[in-house]
Amino acid sequence: MILDELFNATAYMVVDLQEVSSELIQSKYSVDNLQGDEIIEHLERAGIIVPENIDRDKKVCIRKYTDLEKILSIYKPSQVLNSKYVFYKLIIWNDDENHFDDVVSALEVVLNSNTEKALRITLEAHTDGSALVKTGMLSKLVPMRDSIQGKNIMVSLVAII
Repeated sequence: MILDELFNATAYMVVDLQEVSSELIQSKYSVDNLQGDEIIEHLERAGIIVPENIDRDKKVCIRKYTDLEKILSIYKPSQVLNSKYVFYKLIIWNDDENHFDDVVSALEVVLNSNTEKALRITLEAHTDGSALVKTGMLSKLVPMRDSIQGKNIMVSLVAII
């Protein structure tokens, strides 16, 4: 199985099971440890999973196939491997746990008190299931992601070329 096909198949499995591990990928797709870890890395880069704690457990961010298909339409591991520069999209996801005002407040912090933009992004996530917060280099977006995650809001960093 080539990398993009393995990645896509694994992504669907992860959304189905709402769990992931290198061992699970290895046993399901008969790949070695290195390939399993590579797929885990791409799942993180695509924003499908995020590290949940220091023990390397992973949290699945995506719950619906429609959200997964949005990511799969723009993220191809083979393109990321061949790209000299990788930029990322910071995306928030709608969920049933957070209040609208709490999401706006979290985004205001990340967007330097730009209430109008925070409201627009929150409304888009509420109506469309997800919304783009910002694009840029990973080093700039990771602190923003961490700030939003600190409020228990579902957020992903998705690599783009």
